[in-house]
Amino acid sequence: SATLSHLQAPADAQALHRTLHDLKGYLGLVAGSDLCSAVRRADEAAREGQLDTCRSVLDQIIPRLEALLIEVRTYRAGIIAG
Repeated sequence: SATLSHLQAPADAQALHRTLHDLKGYLGLVAGSDLCSAVRRADEAAREGQLDTCRSVLDQIIPRLEALLIEVRTYRAGIIAG
């Protein structure tokens, strides 16, 4: 959830790149290749200072990341309760 907050209101391009880079590593464990590719594109755009391109990709993937967060929380709750 902190990562989503950082993506929705980044402090600057460098902070956005760091957040996306961290997210990119984690997503490989829990997300499909299409979402991972989109995050990779956003990360590359942020790293290159192309904030309009990055923001465009983020607008498309943030709802998917929010849904994934709910799925992961539900899954973890089932493990803890089980």
